[in-house]
Parts: sequence; structure tokens; C-alpha cells
Amino acid sequence: MKTLKVLIIIMATLCGTAFLLPKEITVTRTVKINSSIEDVFEQANILKNWTNWSTWHEMDPNANYSYSNPDEGAGASYSWNGDPELVGAGHLTILKSKANKSIHTEVVFLNDGKENGRGNGKWNFTEDGQETKVSWSFTVDMGNNPVARWIGLVIDSILGPQLEKGLNNMKKYLEALTTEMMIEELPIDSIIVE
Repeated sequence: MKTLKVLIIIMATLCGTAFLLPKEITVTRTVKINSSIEDVFEQANILKNWTNWSTWHEMDPNANYSYSNPDEGAGASYSWNGDPELVGAGHLTILKSKANKSIHTEVVFLNDGKENGRGNGKWNFTEDGQETKVSWSFTVDMGNNPVARWIGLVIDSILGPQLEKGLNNMKKYLEALTTEMMIEELPIDSIIVE
């Protein structure tokens, strides 16, 4: 009986403490890309471009994607259906898009066709000399579930690396394009030494 009382006290303490934890969790990652602000913005604002750099596209290349028409700017959306162990299913919608400044998105995750969670993304773009500084944030409402609140403590370590990898993939993709464009623009009599 004493063991049961101790377990009840521990469970009550954990549940009570959970409600002192943040209800809303925001994860942010930032990178500088040696590319124009217009090109960087276009990679996030045109949803079909996500295949060039998205971590989730990379995780499950066999997932099915369908895009709205138009596929860019406010109101644009895409849906995906992939391996439940890798990317699952859901849809992303651009809620607001301010050219070369910011993008706001909403992501709805599905399980067996029913909503299984949602979150909001935010992109900010600023020029920094010859580079573009891009920040990608994702905010999740953990609700009133005490277990979800405890999970919220590790969301940054789960989601952060995925955002970071996506931004680094975008950086690699755009900087490779910039290099290719520079080579194409060389005069015909230029010599390239490697």
C-alpha cells in the first residue's frame, strides 16, 4: 500500500510539474548563404523547390507529393504521403508571404487521415553584405497533455538538426548554382585552372 501511495505522489508531481513547462515550443536555426536574397527566398516560397534541399524529401524519396496551383506564395500548399516511420503524411500551407522578407506556414500532420498534430513555420530573410541570412523556425503547441509537455523539453534536439540540415542543404544547392552560373558567365577566352 505504501508503494502505491509513493507511485501516486510521483505521478501527481510529474503531471503537476508538466503544467509548469512551456505549452508552446519554438525551434529556430539560421544560416548564411552566399546567394541573392531573391534566390534564397524563392527556394522556400516556391514549394516545388523544396525537393532541392528539404531534409524530409531526402529522408523519404519515395513519398508522394501533390502541389496546389499556384505552388508559391500565400495560399500555396502541398500534401505528402510517405513511409509512416520516416515522414508520415500531412500538408503544408503558406499562410503569409512577404517577398524577400518572410514566410509563415502551417503544417498539419496526419495519421490514418486524421489530424495528429500541427505546427507553424516562419522564415525570415535579411541581406548581410554579399550573403543572405535565413532563419527557419518551427513552433509547436504541446497542448494540455502532460506527456507532450515533457516531450517538449527535447523537441529542439529532435527537430533542430532537421531544420539545420535543410538550411545547409539549401546553402549547398544555391552556392553550387551560383558557382555554375559564374563559370557559365566567363568569357570564352578565359582559362580555368584547377
